[in-house]
Amino acid sequence: MEGTATQGFRGFLILASVMAMSLAGCDYWPPALLTQMEQLRIHVQDLSDERAELEAQLRQSILTQEELQGQMEDLARQNQELRHALARAEYRSSQQAKKLAKGAKSPPPRKAVPQRARKQSGRVLAVKRPPMQGQDVNEVQRALQQVGLLARVDGVYGPGTKNAVKKFQRRHRLRADGVVGPSTVKALERQAAKARTPKVVALQRPPVTGPQVKKIQKALRHAGMPVRVDGTFGAQTHKAVKRFQRAQGLRADGVVGPATREALGLS
Repeated sequence: MEGTATQGFRGFLILASVMAMSLAGCDYWPPALLTQMEQLRIHVQDLSDERAELEAQLRQSILTQEELQGQMEDLARQNQELRHALARAEYRSSQQAKKLAKGAKSPPPRKAVPQRARKQSGRVLAVKRPPMQGQDVNEVQRALQQVGLLARVDGVYGPGTKNAVKKFQRRHRLRADGVVGPSTVKALERQAAKARTPKVVALQRPPVTGPQVKKIQKALRHAGMPVRVDGTFGAQTHKAVKRFQRAQGLRADGVVGPATREALGLS
C-alpha cells in the first residue's frame, strides 16, 4: 500500500510538472485539466491518509507484541518459582516420610533430656553463701557468654552471673528471679545453640565447613542446583548459591543470608 501511495504521488508530481511546462505562460487552464489535477490531489491525499492509518496500526501491533512478551516472561518466572516450591515441598515430604517410616520400624524413643539439664536436675543455681561452684555453673556461664550477657566464665555463681540470668529471663519472658531452674536451662541451651549457628555463610579463606554447610548443600540439590554435599563452602557451592538466588529473584551475591535461607527452606 505504501508503494502504491508513493507511485501515485510521483505520478501526480510528474503530471503536474508536465502540465506546468506545457502551460507555462498561459493565462487559461482548461476545466478538464483542472478537474483531473483536483482528482489527482484528492487521490494522493487519500493514499497519504491510508498510509498514516497503516503506520498507526503497525505501532499498535508493536506495543501489543511487547506487552505479550512481558506477560510471557512473567509467566516463565512464575513457572520457575513454582518448580522450586514443588521441589522444596517434595523434599520436605520425603523427609517426613522417612521419619514416619523410621518411627514405624522402631519403638518411639524416650524423650531425651539434655545433658546439662540432667546435671541440673538435682541442683538449682542461685546466689548463696558460700557461692555455688562447679561444672554446671561453668556451663550456664558459657551459655550466657554465647548470648552476649556475660563477659567472664569463672565457675562461681555470684551477683554478676545472677544479674546476667535475670536479664536473660526478662528477655525471654521467664520469671526474673536470677535462679537457674529447668525452664531457664532449656531456654539458655536453645538460645546458645542459635548463637553458635552462623547467620550468614559465604565464600571465605579458609572455607567455612561443618553440618550447617551440608544442610545448605542438600537444600540446593533438592532445589535442582548441582552441588557436591561435602560440608565445605567452596567455589562450587558459591556458584550454586548464586544460580539459586538468580532463579528466586534474589540478589545473586553467593552469600547465604536470611532471605536466601528462607528461600531454601532453612529458616
